[in-house]
Amino acid sequence: MSSQASILTPSDPGIVGAAELILVLDEATSGTLEDPRSVARRLGAIDAPIPLRAPDGAVSPWAAAIPLPDLCAPLVVAPEWLPSDGTEARLPVLRVHVPLRHGAPTLDFAGAMRAIRIGVPGVIGIKDLDADLWWTAERLDAIFVGLPPGAVPPWVLWSVQAADDGDIGWVHTHGCARAGIPDLEILEIESDLVPAAAALIGEVAAQLIEAPPQDEPPFARDVVPGIAIALVPVVEVVATMAAGTPGGERDRAGAAHGGPRLVVCDERQHGTWRACWVPPRTLLRRMTSDREIPVWRGDATVRQRALAAQHTWAGVAEAFTAHRAWESACRGPGSTVRLLVQARPGDGSVSAARCVVRRADAAGADAVETECADASAPSRRIACEQIADWVLVTRRGDRLEPTDHAAVAQVLADIRAGAADGSLSHGAGMGAPMTGAEGAG
Repeated sequence: MSSQASILTPSDPGIVGAAELILVLDEATSGTLEDPRSVARRLGAIDAPIPLRAPDGAVSPWAAAIPLPDLCAPLVVAPEWLPSDGTEARLPVLRVHVPLRHGAPTLDFAGAMRAIRIGVPGVIGIKDLDADLWWTAERLDAIFVGLPPGAVPPWVLWSVQAADDGDIGWVHTHGCARAGIPDLEILEIESDLVPAAAALIGEVAAQLIEAPPQDEPPFARDVVPGIAIALVPVVEVVATMAAGTPGGERDRAGAAHGGPRLVVCDERQHGTWRACWVPPRTLLRRMTSDREIPVWRGDATVRQRALAAQHTWAGVAEAFTAHRAWESACRGPGSTVRLLVQARPGDGSVSAARCVVRRADAAGADAVETECADASAPSRRIACEQIADWVLVTRRGDRLEPTDHAAVAQVLADIRAGAADGSLSHGAGMGAPMTGAEGAG
């Protein structure tokens, strides 16, 4: 695949990488894909597929480049067969190469995944080889079909993996390189800081995609007001780690952790007799204790989150209203919705005001700013298009955000099915993919 795809990408300096995907199809669908033209028709191609030549010059009978609307370069598609768990039966698959543009890798990836899911509904799932991530049909529907392309979060480009030895944790990404940035890691952290570390490297990765570094590492980045971090080449950090620590030399055999990688560290080196880089524990502890700590985000990420917040608001309003009805009937704690409100020119709104919702409907909410959120404080009306972000905290403490689209849908499904408390039946939140990892992760 790489040799075939390479004819399409190097001549375009705007393309920073490509996603390599394996599409697993059901038998009914695979039987209808007779040639590249049948795939192109399903995907809504804007032109005829382009046959590709093998390295020896022969024209492949199946492999082709398929140009799609709104994508920077054609998808490269080829058939393949995979063994099915040790049995003689084999699963029919398509291998797809998705070029990604500098500055817009999320849009390109989301557009391709959406086109694939809608055009080839018989896709059982998609294996993202670079991110080492499996996308189920349900997750494809929730993220790439349920959200408009501009609302899809950047974390779809990578996975976050974690490993620990019971005391010390190691968190690292896979898949960032194809978006033109290094993969990121946090090393030598206490196990209870792993969730915050996963959230932090996701924020840093989104920053780097929007504003690539201009300096050679190590270099500093502002993440939250008053606290900066440093991004340091992995070799400088691993060199000072104790033998056997997760993420050390023992865990880096093979190609799984190759390529450019940076470690998120405290802004300055620590140590008296030997200066060394340490993890940003102060920041991680603050993120652990305050899940809504303000984070610096670029304009594109702010727009993405606002679009996702507004697109999913009707479902949030329904869930919130149902929770409040349960609260009134049972006299127990209900849910809470907090908003980040963006100013609308001329209406006197306070830019980026944080509010607590009292009443909600599909068109907006009645809310009060958190600084004066007592029972007697008057509410003000906030239109849906003013909502820049939201957080829904269910009565059991599940905390959902706009990118947790599927989890909000699950809350609503539980409510509609008669679950009185509307709490999640399948765990909280989709969020950035994070998987456990052993050894090299």
